[in-house]
Amino acid sequence: MMVRLAQLARDYEHALDIKMSRQAKRMLRENVAAVDQLTTLSDSTAHLLRDNDRARANEAQLRVRLSMMESLEHHWAKKLRCNARVAKNARLYCPEFDKRQV
Repeated sequence: MMVRLAQLARDYEHALDIKMSRQAKRMLRENVAAVDQLTTLSDSTAHLLRDNDRARANEAQLRVRLSMMESLEHHWAKKLRCNARVAKNARLYCPEFDKRQV
């Protein structure tokens, strides 16, 4: 009985080794096929990838410019509010201010 059990265990391990190697071989073949497909990209796909990279770089530049413009807009809006407050106070406390503007 123990001999038969040992024989079955060896057969199971052998079958497992064969199955694992088959799976490993299949995975290797699939990886090789995937790499082959990637290396043989069509010209249009490569062109689209380049265009996509350029568009991303352009988008990054535009984001930087937009943030700079928003910063400047905030600065000028702050100055405008301050100047409007000064003009309002000048009109309130100095009635001839409007006459001097003419």
